[in-house]
Amino acid sequence: MFLIDVFFQAKQPLDFPTACRYLNNVIDQWRYNGQIIGREIPISAATMADEKDENQQGYAMHVLCPEQHSLLPEWNNAPVDEAISQAAEMGLIMDNMQIVAQDLNGEPTSDTEPSWQLLYTTYLQTCSPLHTGDSLQPRPLYRAFQDASALAKECIKWQENWQACDEL
Repeated sequence: MFLIDVFFQAKQPLDFPTACRYLNNVIDQWRYNGQIIGREIPISAATMADEKDENQQGYAMHVLCPEQHSLLPEWNNAPVDEAISQAAEMGLIMDNMQIVAQDLNGEPTSDTEPSWQLLYTTYLQTCSPLHTGDSLQPRPLYRAFQDASALAKECIKWQENWQACDEL
C-alpha cells in the first residue's frame, strides 16, 4: 500500500462546500473501484507551485492506494471517469499526484493473476476485500472488475457491512 498526495487545481473560484461535494464524489468512485482504501479521506485547501513557480490554488487529499499506480487513468472505470469529468466541469482539475511513502503496516498487494479468488475481511483489515486464493494477498478490485463497476462497489459494501457487524 502507498500513501499518495493528490492535488486538484481550482481553475475558477468555488466555495469550499461545493468543491468538497465534487471531490468527495471522486473519492467515493475511486473507493468503490478499489483505487483507494479507507473511508476517512482528508481534503484541505492547498497551494502548489507550478513549473513557472507561480502558486496554484486548489485542494489536496491524502489517500491510501493498493499500488503506486492505482490512480492512473488506465485503472478508472466509467463512474470514476464521470466523477472526474464532473469535477473538471466545475473547474477542479486533477493536477498532480505524488507518492509520499509506502505504508509499512499495509499488506502487500498481489501482482500476479490468481488461479482463484475469495472475499475475506476482518474489522482490523484495511485493504481490498478480494484476495488471491494462491497467496491470500489482497487483490485490487480495479484489476478484477474494471468492466463490472457495480460488482466492485458491492464488494466494498459487503466489506463495510461485515466489518460493522464484526465490531459489535
